[in-house]
Amino acid sequence: MRYAAYLFAFRYCFAQLYRNSPEKANGLRQKMRQGIFANIQQQALFWKAYQNPFEPIFKKTYDSYLKANAQTHGIQSYSRVVALLINAYLEENQSAIQE
Repeated sequence: MRYAAYLFAFRYCFAQLYRNSPEKANGLRQKMRQGIFANIQQQALFWKAYQNPFEPIFKKTYDSYLKANAQTHGIQSYSRVVALLINAYLEENQSAIQE
C-alpha cells in the first residue's frame, strides 16, 4: 500500500517537475531505479484499458463547475497545488539539490 501511495504521489510530482524543468526531471530519472518507471508505464497501460470515452466531457463539465465556484484555474488548480509543493520543497532544500 505504501509503495502504491508513494508511486501515485511521485507521478504527479515528477510530471510537474518535468513541465517546469525537463533537464532536472531527466537528471532525477537517471539517478532512480528504472524499474520504477517501468512500473509507471505498466500502470498507464492497465488504466488505458479501462479509460472512459466520456471522461473528456466529465472533465470539461467539472472544470466549468470549479470556475463558476471561484476556482479561476478550474481543474488545473489540482496541478497548481503540486507545483506549489514542489517549489516549496525546492526553496527549502536548495543547497542539497545542487550537490
